[in-house]
Amino acid sequence: MVKLIQLARKASTIPGAGDGLFANEFIKQGATVCTYNGVNIDKDEVVDMYMIDPEGYLSNIHPYVRDFNSQQVVVGVPSADLFKSGVMVNDGAKPKGVSHDLLKAYLDESHSRANVAAISPESSESIESIENIEGIDSGPLAYQATRDINSGEELFACYGVGYWLMHMGITPDKLRGYMI
Repeated sequence: MVKLIQLARKASTIPGAGDGLFANEFIKQGATVCTYNGVNIDKDEVVDMYMIDPEGYLSNIHPYVRDFNSQQVVVGVPSADLFKSGVMVNDGAKPKGVSHDLLKAYLDESHSRANVAAISPESSESIESIENIEGIDSGPLAYQATRDINSGEELFACYGVGYWLMHMGITPDKLRGYMI
């Protein structure tokens, strides 16, 4: 069995981001850090949710949606179990605007700060099998360390341009013009 990584929840180092997830021990590159606890739903259902209630979607669902595969997403659910608290992994950067250059700068900064990446168990042969992690049944997504992470470091992932554009109020029907 693979042992669970020791994590801590505390105030993020990113101003205004709320709480974040921190390593409470050294984490080796390639280790499964935590799972993204949630419910798998079809991407078509996500579009329907947005069309029915755009404001409700943007405030209650959008912050927790992560791609799972080409047909489904995971809608994250907060968990008291820190190993299942991937929803608390913050993006290490935020776009400063919607121009091509500013979005590219965001991606460069976010990727340089990211120390974990969301992966589905079926998408990577290098991930430790979630089924082999002590005390975990399985999860639809997991965060894997993309580099060595020191104890005390906050966990960061790149959310991507689409997430932030919707966060800034650019609706799905207008997203294509901004994707880089």
